[in-house]
Amino acid sequence: MESVVPPSICRSPIINFTKFYAEAKRSKARHSVSLDRIVRTSLPQKEPVIRVSFVASKKGVDKRAVRRNRAKRRLRALVSVLLKRDWMFLPKDLELEWLLLAHRSSLVCSSKELETEVLAHWERIKASLVRHNAMKEGIDERI
Repeated sequence: MESVVPPSICRSPIINFTKFYAEAKRSKARHSVSLDRIVRTSLPQKEPVIRVSFVASKKGVDKRAVRRNRAKRRLRALVSVLLKRDWMFLPKDLELEWLLLAHRSSLVCSSKELETEVLAHWERIKASLVRHNAMKEGIDERI
């Protein structure tokens, strides 16, 4: 039996940030802000392309790099768990760009609280994927 391996998750900067920012859907929560953009590719692919970026600015989080890195590490760990769990349900012709901005409170909140928040961001992205599929296939479904 062949083992199923999740796709590589690119931790790269957004390629065209101006276009991304103009087209991205925003979701604000207490400890973070999520911006995401879903693009359908016409080229055949073996797996979905997922680009995730994490931002913890000096002004928004802390002036110390150690604390900013900790905020990004906490978000990165949660996102990697979610994507490893759900990647096989993503369409193959998908290109997802996701930007997570950390707030100062993300350093002091509990792990469970931050996990709930990132999960809410992810569920919103998955719901928009379902709507995207329904529009692409011409299916009139209510979600």
